[in-house]
Amino acid sequence: MKKDGDPIKFLKDIFAEIEKETKEKTGDNAFLWAMHYNTWIDVIKNATNSISDKESGNSMLILRLLELQKTLLWIQLCALYGAYRPLIRELRFTLDSFLQSYYFEKNFPNDKIETKHEILLTEEKNLYGSNLIDKLDINYKTEIKELYHHLSKYQHSSYEELKPSIVDGKADERIIGGFDIELFDKCKELTNRVMDVVFYLVLNKYRLAIPKLKDDMTIYWLKELNSPLTLKLILDNS
Repeated sequence: MKKDGDPIKFLKDIFAEIEKETKEKTGDNAFLWAMHYNTWIDVIKNATNSISDKESGNSMLILRLLELQKTLLWIQLCALYGAYRPLIRELRFTLDSFLQSYYFEKNFPNDKIETKHEILLTEEKNLYGSNLIDKLDINYKTEIKELYHHLSKYQHSSYEELKPSIVDGKADERIIGGFDIELFDKCKELTNRVMDVVFYLVLNKYRLAIPKLKDDMTIYWLKELNSPLTLKLILDNS
């Protein structure tokens, strides 16, 4: 790029090329995140309809579920434009936030959301990672811990996070940007796993929403998106 070039136009041109290559080489997989968005609509609609407005307004789990709309749109853009590491870091935060919110809704179900927020201020250091997962009354703790630790490798400077640039010789893609099928597929896999845990947590807490989700389209999309935890919960409780 010339010294007097427009850096915004330069980046837009790069991102346009990455988006084009992503769509050409991944096909429908480029829209994986939109499929999760459709499932999110069904889950939030039935979860909020299964509880009172008061409970919904004081639920940290519902708050995080509402935020998830924006997050899904954001990580889809990350996937299309080759921002794979920010996407994985966003997934780690999403998993963290839902595990934490589930803890509050199971342990302080009748408290106002402001009270839960104050409790977080004093207990924050104990409400992350494996220690938090151990506190929860859920199945699949080993699998969720493994997922959490894998995501954490991209949260910090680590061998895994630096491998594409140093070992695989893709430093230019890290600096300028570019399509990487290996990292794209990793983002796809991790998105499926995180969203499966998210929906499992929400429905495990708000079980009255489960019967309404046992329709052909919801089950179809959960199978397509490889969501075994959520699927088993719905099929076992409907």
